Amino acid sequence: MTQKNQILNKKLLRQFLTFFLPLTSIICIGIVYIYTLQKRHALELIEKRENTKIQLLIDNLRDFYDPLVYNVNYLAERDKVKAFLKGELDEREKLENNLKIIIQAADDYDQIRLLDTLGKEKLRVNKLSNEVVVQHDSLLQDKSRRTYVQRILSLENGRTHVGAIDLNKENNKIELPHKPIIRVGKKVIDDDGSTVGMVVTNYLMRSYLDSLVTYSKEESDVMLLTARGNWLSGSDRFPRFGHLMGDTANRNFAFFFPDEWNKFLASDKGSIVTKNGLFVFNRIKANIDNRDEEDRMILVTHVPSHWLNKSIGVSVFFLAGIILGVTLLIGWISYMITRGNYRLKASVLKLGETNAQLEKTKKELLNSKGELEKHVAARTKELNEAKLLFQGIFNNTYQFIGMLRPNGTLVEANQTALDFGGFTIEQVRGQKFWDAPWWSLSKESQRKLQEAIRKAGKGDFVRYDVDVLGKDGNIITIDFSLHPILQDGIVTYLIAEGRNINDKKALENELKESEKNFRTIFE
Repeated sequence: MTQKNQILNKKLLRQFLTFFLPLTSIICIGIVYIYTLQKRHALELIEKRENTKIQLLIDNLRDFYDPLVYNVNYLAERDKVKAFLKGELDEREKLENNLKIIIQAADDYDQIRLLDTLGKEKLRVNKLSNEVVVQHDSLLQDKSRRTYVQRILSLENGRTHVGAIDLNKENNKIELPHKPIIRVGKKVIDDDGSTVGMVVTNYLMRSYLDSLVTYSKEESDVMLLTARGNWLSGSDRFPRFGHLMGDTANRNFAFFFPDEWNKFLASDKGSIVTKNGLFVFNRIKANIDNRDEEDRMILVTHVPSHWLNKSIGVSVFFLAGIILGVTLLIGWISYMITRGNYRLKASVLKLGETNAQLEKTKKELLNSKGELEKHVAARTKELNEAKLLFQGIFNNTYQFIGMLRPNGTLVEANQTALDFGGFTIEQVRGQKFWDAPWWSLSKESQRKLQEAIRKAGKGDFVRYDVDVLGKDGNIITIDFSLHPILQDGIVTYLIAEGRNINDKKALENELKESEKNFRTIFE
């Protein structure tokens, strides 16, 4: 191998690496960036879904509360109730019947009670199975020490108390079987503005808590917590109403998820992602009149980390496979381009060597006419062979190559381009390049080419992707470029090159389809 060839090979190797390494890096970074965006978008979609679920559950809870608040307000305004609590009602039986009608109107009513200003029961109507019973006066209880009584009495006149979900107690013992209830109460105000007692209703919440279970799925658990993080509803592995049971009193949300609980305390609603997964929460207030934080509850949806990763993650091996495939493809394309350039530059080098030999021969021919003719013949033969070699490479390279004048007139085109178009050089030589059949797909394509030739004619390098037309209606996408050839600073020719990039486009479409499939999964 000659020293010149060694230098040429080193230059071509540098050209290969200069093209291959940066392009591979850019595409790999692009793939990772797209993956990151897709992961972020998928997480946003999951958060939006869980927030929508929480809002629906809050609306359902308020749908439970509204009729209860209305009925309590209704009773607190009745003259018969006021008269009874003041000890002035003669027709107690009619009041009892009215309360029976109200408690029978809804399946989940448990109790309606009238209490005096000290918190002692004056009248209680219970629903036992399907029977409504007015409790005998001897069974009435003193509720003055119960927290909900104190909170009702502390409210401003006209305001209604809606408590958090709790287990019902009778005679200071949790009633069995357990009855999850909420208590709605209001002070009864006489016409002179004085408090004469209060109305309290117990409403069974088992149907609502059961409805939360229908929103819980394997990939997303719905939890309802007290203001202190105790379980009211959730997965079976968490102790519901455990704070009321001695052996599980401390096994609350903070026990299982301490880091998440600390973040819950910082705001009323939001979403956080931790090692345990995605948590979306909303601290709800049952009624705008409630001022005590203990009466607030927290709705939480939890997407475990393994489901979150399954939903938003792309397999590392799959991503590595994509990167490897792209790298190999780019390497192959880079190799083909480098090999083509190698052949072209080798021909140019050979031609340069031949020209040098011709110059040497000319000097020798000055000394001898006979020798001159002999050497001219020999060197002419070498020149013709070099030209044939150049033409062979020119016409057999896989790229489309053409030579234009600065005004766009086609001078020459290689056989690859002619075979693709299905015509001979004689049919297109002398035409304006944009009038050749390759560019007949659209007026816009011809206009863009004219503009590109105008820029190249001023000495600019132009490159863009474009669709061209071949024989039998064959359409391909090429990486098209125009190189100005300068002589003494003046553009003398334009070299037009086109490289088939259908494979590259197919890869891009495959990547887009893959992204679309990911989105379909996440949505």
